[in-house]
Amino acid sequence: MPAVDFSILNLPKFLASLHAAGEATPAILRAAMGEATLVLEAEARTLAGPSRDSGRLQGSISSTISGSGNTLTGQVGPSARYGLWVETGTRPHWPPRAPLEGWAHRHGIPVFLVQRAIARHGTRAQPFIGPALERTRGRITGIFAKVGATVFSKVQS
Repeated sequence: MPAVDFSILNLPKFLASLHAAGEATPAILRAAMGEATLVLEAEARTLAGPSRDSGRLQGSISSTISGSGNTLTGQVGPSARYGLWVETGTRPHWPPRAPLEGWAHRHGIPVFLVQRAIARHGTRAQPFIGPALERTRGRITGIFAKVGATVFSKVQS
């Protein structure tokens, strides 16, 4: 069987670089996750945008990062309680009057008629998070692809 000989020049420096890259990786990952969640948040805000009634949903979209080290989770979504129902729509149901009063007043429609329409037809989905993810998927993938290059550059230095 043929033998292969190799040597690593300046082994202590190489090992120190590997150690430094290992220590820096969690911070690099957190920065990438922060950038990715902000990209998604901005796109979701655009899609939930100013064409909507009051802008409250758009203003409630935010992002958080949880976890530590190499186990991070980024979350993007609205804090407005009705955000899920805007994203997915609803089946027919009789909605409470209070949350509809402002909308009905701004549109000059009696609240009862809005309630009755929702009771008969539900509400149609107006997705903003799902489409935002689809639109930004390439950019987010690129952000995380740079993580490998950044860590590799730490090893090289």
